[in-house]
Amino acid sequence: MTVYRLPGYPMLAQIAQKQTAATALNARAGRYIYASNSVDVSTLTETEKAFFNFLFNHWGHKP
Repeated sequence: MTVYRLPGYPMLAQIAQKQTAATALNARAGRYIYASNSVDVSTLTETEKAFFNFLFNHWGHKP
């Protein structure tokens, strides 16, 4: 199972810290956190936007 380190994804890290002490998440957890928090994709860094799109295009529909 691949895990993604949160420091590379600042918005995900900010949201996740309210729910977990984890420093890395798998794709399913990352997707769940983004989807359950109504993230405005336009506010994401380019790297995080690419990650967001990867999660939802590869693993399922966008929220």
